[in-house]
Amino acid sequence: MVNVKISYMGKTRTLNMPEKSSIENLLEKLEINPETVVVLKNGEVVPDFEMLSNKDRVEILDIVSRG
Repeated sequence: MVNVKISYMGKTRTLNMPEKSSIENLLEKLEINPETVVVLKNGEVVPDFEMLSNKDRVEILDIVSRG
């Protein structure tokens, strides 16, 4: 298992994910549409295919569209 600290919508929690999980797998588990967010892993913007490692810190930011 991979132990990941997640911040989303002002809440922080720890989530256990299976080995070889990606950001995409994390968003699926949280039922978050990847097209509506930007994901930072350990302070850097990462693509959906980025793999998670034990003790990663993930911040999920909503994209606000104005128009």
